[in-house]
Amino acid sequence: MNILSWNIQATKGCDGIYNSQRIIDEIRQYEQLDVICLQELSRFFPDMGNIDQLSVLQEAFPDYEAVWSAAISWRQDSGLRKEFGNLTLVKQPLLEDYHLHTLPWPPAQGLWQMPRTAIETLIRVDRGFLRIINTHLAYHNPVERQLQLGYLSALNQRAIARSLSTKAIDTFGCYTPAPSTNTTILCGDLNLASDSGGYRDFISTADWVDCWQHLNRSNDTRTPTCGCFDRQQWPQGPHCRDYFLITFGFEHYLKSMHINTQTDASDHQPIMLRIDI
Repeated sequence: MNILSWNIQATKGCDGIYNSQRIIDEIRQYEQLDVICLQELSRFFPDMGNIDQLSVLQEAFPDYEAVWSAAISWRQDSGLRKEFGNLTLVKQPLLEDYHLHTLPWPPAQGLWQMPRTAIETLIRVDRGFLRIINTHLAYHNPVERQLQLGYLSALNQRAIARSLSTKAIDTFGCYTPAPSTNTTILCGDLNLASDSGGYRDFISTADWVDCWQHLNRSNDTRTPTCGCFDRQQWPQGPHCRDYFLITFGFEHYLKSMHINTQTDASDHQPIMLRIDI
């Protein structure tokens, strides 16, 4: 199974131009993508290209089912809603189930802030099911981000507990036990630099394995996922804040991970994970 994750910055390239086709062309360079997890899509924002990026991407990938999660949905005088959020595209017919999550959103005491969401999809695989969580966490407020990381870890723990629990019998209709799995992939822009104490604390205390670290144990130089071309937003230069994480104990499923550091179609780089499950 091949999974792509990419913060597309509402299709704004490092040249300052919003260009959906450029994003589509980059994604199409990957062969046999089963799941495409995108962060930072906009719909009808005048200062973000003023187009419906959700519809454009759905039309570009008609063989995929779209799961859209709008963190922001504001009415305009025109009747169109300005929306901003995440999108997961799943190759048909692999999508079994999905859930949308609103992440913790505490008062920020004057800091820049916007709501954040996570898309949870249950994907059919050879061994049953795989859960994929696609998300984009808070940038300006580390307390908010820590709460969001805690929410996602608790979500994973509850899913594991449900998969191991005894199922009810003689059920029917909506009480029929839902499909479940104890294997989860968490991906997206966590806004957590890989050389930060926050990242080290999260990985050491949560039941996640960093897929890049596991696959590159002999390499101490982390491949950057952000800041490769846009030095105005990222004066610190190339660094990593986008990840694939997998539930602890299932890292043997991992095959390879590739980060495209050549494209400047966004301020973040697309990352692709291959998993044998």
